[in-house]
Amino acid sequence: MNLGASRVVLRPRGVPEVLDLACVFALANRRSYLRLTAWVLLPSLALCWAARALGGWSWQAVWALAIGLGDLIEGAFTLLAGELLFKDTVAVRGVLGRFLRRLPSYLAAMAVSRIALSVAAVLMVLLPIVGVRCLWIREASLLEQAAPFAALRRSERISKRQGGACFGLGLCLLLAQAWAVMAAELLGQGLVEFGLQLGQPLGSLFEDVGFGCLDRAIERFAHRFFFIDPLGLEFMGKVVGIDRLHRHAPILSRQ
Repeated sequence: MNLGASRVVLRPRGVPEVLDLACVFALANRRSYLRLTAWVLLPSLALCWAARALGGWSWQAVWALAIGLGDLIEGAFTLLAGELLFKDTVAVRGVLGRFLRRLPSYLAAMAVSRIALSVAAVLMVLLPIVGVRCLWIREASLLEQAAPFAALRRSERISKRQGGACFGLGLCLLLAQAWAVMAAELLGQGLVEFGLQLGQPLGSLFEDVGFGCLDRAIERFAHRFFFIDPLGLEFMGKVVGIDRLHRHAPILSRQ
């Protein structure tokens, strides 16, 4: 591998600069990312829908499936990013082919890391330490083609001297994924329930998946800052998908 041929200057960077550069890199290669998204995310979405609509799975089980699939197919995007680092154009089918060839070893490496995280979760103090050491398991398994246990050792060596930065990066990635889920829920509920006036045909993430406390927290936040205008509160509630504003009905009826 010729590091001098990299399309990105390789040098030490802080977490904010890494995240900023990642956004620029993804936007510059958006066509490749969109094609790969169509290949791997749409079938995953269809599988989750089938589990819920046809299999009668609970939302908790569907989310467990979605998280597992997302954890798995993230490796395909790791391979794509690794190749785009040195090439202007990459064939997505070729990336998928290489991903499938590495899939058995990759699955074993992911299983080893997830077992280690599960054991560490019993003692919460160890979870951040083990999580940091498993952060680069995909890169070691897919890009360096290391065996499962060798990939875990390689990931540990990479993060050993950069523990604080790796912890910050891993935390930012987790928060970004949680933010994406919440943003999609709020935007989707706003468009479907308020824009199209179709109610909630797919239910509510905040209630159906056991996030009722989060729903109530958002409602209290909205009431605190918009209580002087109940009509505005109802409007805001519909836009962001809050479906529990019935307690304000007496105020609206008096007006």
